[in-house]
Amino acid sequence: MSAMNFKTFLVIVTCLLFLNREILCLLNRKDPNVCEIYASGGDDFSEAYTVECCVNYYEEDDICKPCRPGKFGRQCSETCVHGYFGIQCKNECNCTQYEGCDPVEGCKCIDFTGKNCKYRCPEGYHGKNCANVCHCLRGISCDSVSGSCLCPAGLTGPTCSTKCSEGLYGENCSFNCSCPTNSVCDSVSGYCSCRPGFTGETCSKRCSNDFYGQNCSQRCQCVNGLLCHPVHGACRCQTVPTIATNQIIVAEVL
Repeated sequence: MSAMNFKTFLVIVTCLLFLNREILCLLNRKDPNVCEIYASGGDDFSEAYTVECCVNYYEEDDICKPCRPGKFGRQCSETCVHGYFGIQCKNECNCTQYEGCDPVEGCKCIDFTGKNCKYRCPEGYHGKNCANVCHCLRGISCDSVSGSCLCPAGLTGPTCSTKCSEGLYGENCSFNCSCPTNSVCDSVSGYCSCRPGFTGETCSKRCSNDFYGQNCSQRCQCVNGLLCHPVHGACRCQTVPTIATNQIIVAEVL
């Protein structure tokens, strides 16, 4: 059995005719735009009818009026199908590649402006005929159709004001980082760099005694046997066990 599509309509019941007994109608039955429609029978299975506005008309103030441009169907409840526009959707669009078919007015510029839509929207504007202003921060461009801010790599949010969360990078922060332990992911490129104090292809090696900092690239300035902190390069004494208590004594030299 094939599937059936059902649609819901707002039907204004204006009068009913049961057998030969007439009830007062709000609509003028002699109006050519008023149609008599079979409704259903009552409990006694008598025939019943109602009158309502004909297809492509709608009721307003007890008068059947033609559908406004862009609408059609029973009670004017349907919007023109794509490619058609105007009164009762009888007009067919013949748009260029830079235009969209508006159900009311027909072909209109989407992200272009000017005669024949040959000019792209200027920076900071979007939408039909480029009439809408973008609301992006820091001069960031917006989509010429939707107006959505085109966040550069490393930023996200409606106005591109939020930096990527840790572990994410790229445009709109839409990519996951895949960096090893002891490393940091660049929010723009996704490039992995070792945290200060670590080096090596997988950032698993600690800096040697004479170096510290990012990728162990800074040479220590410690003298007299002091140890160099692998992260910030501060000099510190070596740990020395005492003879009496075998405790560890550590002194920091700033």
